[in-house]
Amino acid sequence: SSSGGGLFWSLTGNSITGTEFLGTTNNQPLVIRTNNTERMRVTASGDVGIGTTTPLEAVEVVREGVSPAYVSTSYANANFAGAFVGRRARGTISAPAAVQSGDALVFVGARGYDGTAFTSASRAFIRMDASENWTATAQGTRIVFATTANGTTSTAERVVIQSSGDVEVKGGNVLLQNSDNTARQLRLYEPSGAGTNFTAFQAQAQASDIIYTLPASDGSPGQALTTDGSGQLSWSWNPGTIFVRKTANESVTNSTTPQADDHLYATLPANSIWEVEILLRTQSAGGNNGGIQVQLNAPTGTSMQVFVEIRKGGSGSDLNHHWHYGWITAPNTSVGYNPIPGTTPTGAVKLKGLVIVGSTGGTLQLYWAQNAANGNATTVYANSYMKLTRIQ
Repeated sequence: SSSGGGLFWSLTGNSITGTEFLGTTNNQPLVIRTNNTERMRVTASGDVGIGTTTPLEAVEVVREGVSPAYVSTSYANANFAGAFVGRRARGTISAPAAVQSGDALVFVGARGYDGTAFTSASRAFIRMDASENWTATAQGTRIVFATTANGTTSTAERVVIQSSGDVEVKGGNVLLQNSDNTARQLRLYEPSGAGTNFTAFQAQAQASDIIYTLPASDGSPGQALTTDGSGQLSWSWNPGTIFVRKTANESVTNSTTPQADDHLYATLPANSIWEVEILLRTQSAGGNNGGIQVQLNAPTGTSMQVFVEIRKGGSGSDLNHHWHYGWITAPNTSVGYNPIPGTTPTGAVKLKGLVIVGSTGGTLQLYWAQNAANGNATTVYANSYMKLTRIQ
């Protein structure tokens, strides 16, 4: 607007041509006051100070006695939140260029007064970086959190969230604390799309701290972690027990060819040593029956030393209480005797000893047949069993 020979800005608005401006034309700041007190200043170099006449950066806000907070408020039914957005490009305003891997996109830092001056560098910060060279279709990022340790002035990265979602913790421990006397959990979710179920680790009430130190390398198949009582973990052979039993009777007639038992077998890992115990309840009708022979089938390279006892049958003075003895010292070698008890199932076969599996793991299985072909069936009864205990 104009008044007499001069120009002025109307307090109720102005009609302008587009070349007018509010500001200074010489090397002086633009000062804005309220209640006759300076509130904001735009310096001659273009920095903006609110509450300060000497802004140190492009924008500086200073207030005494209260927090100079920045508030961004949104009122919207759609997903529009109060926001702070930082942008970064290489190049110039007139010729911007794509950011490159490692370029900082946004930086939020914290500086304090040390008794003499404000620190010139941030002692804690959150920085968001490009994690790859950006294109229109590749725009990976990562987030870095940094702090300064007590008694030092060296700031270090502490947590990094990589573009893949991996979280790196540097130079510190991960603490899952609580304030309600309820231990928190470390949860590992299942590898499904929904990830509904998880496996969790949780501490219970303890008299003191417990620190477990893992071994430096992986163990052998079948080994388990054990502690020395001071938290040092190492790989050792898990004693472990395998127990299988027959769930139905099984019979053989007129055959001396050993057959695989339907139930008594187990898979053993390579380079393992087992104590084997097998107890069979047996019977074959008639006083001169075909009896039974037993052997163990095992993976190639397996050695064994197994003692066998077979209860005798037939007639004669106290014969039902006599036993036939033998050793199985290699896979597929038999120990047998005939006849065995022929009335009610009072016969028995016992095997006990060591099985040493070599470099090839596989199935250990009981094989058995008649010791002499006979028309009276030889039967091994349900609830006969095999028990294997790992000792190395």
